Amino acid sequence: MTDVRTANDGFYVALNAAFNGDAAPMHDVWSQADDITLLGPFGGCLVGPADVVGQFDGLVAAGMGGHVEPIEVRIIQGADIGYALGVEEGHNIVDGERVPTRHRFTSAFRLENGRWRMIHHHTDLAPNLGEVGVTASTTT
Repeated sequence: MTDVRTANDGFYVALNAAFNGDAAPMHDVWSQADDITLLGPFGGCLVGPADVVGQFDGLVAAGMGGHVEPIEVRIIQGADIGYALGVEEGHNIVDGERVPTRHRFTSAFRLENGRWRMIHHHTDLAPNLGEVGVTASTTT
């Protein structure tokens, strides 16, 4: 990926793939470093690839569907670290019901071996989504 905007767009492609049953692209977007973190819509703080990417595997296993797009995106990029912030808007399918979603987000990326990889993602809490995909290893 050539820049942070492209990396951020890739995250949403991977997220929507996970909503449609394929978590493999999510494994490719995230850094595999132990310091990655996720403060997602279900609460808690996940740390490390097993827990962070594992939550997306959990969404697939739980059959959570939907489609989310980033809007109002602002990109800040340095030499080897950058971030994106904006709003995620769309819907999810929870227990067969369509649930509208609209969250603020911040995503951080680090240049690793010539490629921008996600190292952090943070969204507003979304109690209307329940606890789909929350892993037992969630910490606060």
